[in-house]
Amino acid sequence: EKGVHAGKLLSRAARTLGGGGGGKPGFAQGQGKDAARVEEALEEAGRELEERLGR
Repeated sequence: EKGVHAGKLLSRAARTLGGGGGGKPGFAQGQGKDAARVEEALEEAGRELEERLGR
């Protein structure tokens, strides 16, 4: 069974925004300073999910 740790996923995306994040396997939160890069952060999160889920 494959899974994704929400804290690790969010941390990677939040760094794209110049911020940080983290949390537990099932729940995470984060923040960033560069709102103009939200689309890029979402794409980063999508790539991370694909890598983790083997797609």
